[in-house]
Amino acid sequence: GLRKHYTVVLATDNMDCFSRFTVPALELNNYFDQITNSADEKRLKLEEDGILLRQIVKRNNAVLSESIIIDNSKKICALFEQLGGKSLLVTKDRGLDYWLRYLLK
Repeated sequence: GLRKHYTVVLATDNMDCFSRFTVPALELNNYFDQITNSADEKRLKLEEDGILLRQIVKRNNAVLSESIIIDNSKKICALFEQLGGKSLLVTKDRGLDYWLRYLLK
């Protein structure tokens, strides 16, 4: 799977109920090395020129130039690229499954 090749982080702009109910109910910790919810962090991914995104990379001892974000927001993808990372935009034609298969090639 993906975790054999990458550190996999779920970063979401969501409400606190995501961390309290969704993560445990879906056992998301089994699929991600780290889960970051904006409600817990008290900031959104786009705020302060992407400080949350930079912090996530740093927390995982990674380098932005070697980091990839998969997101459905053009703004977040553009910001991550401005920061030095690579982005994969989720669209109707290229959904999450498409990008996950792409990364496993």
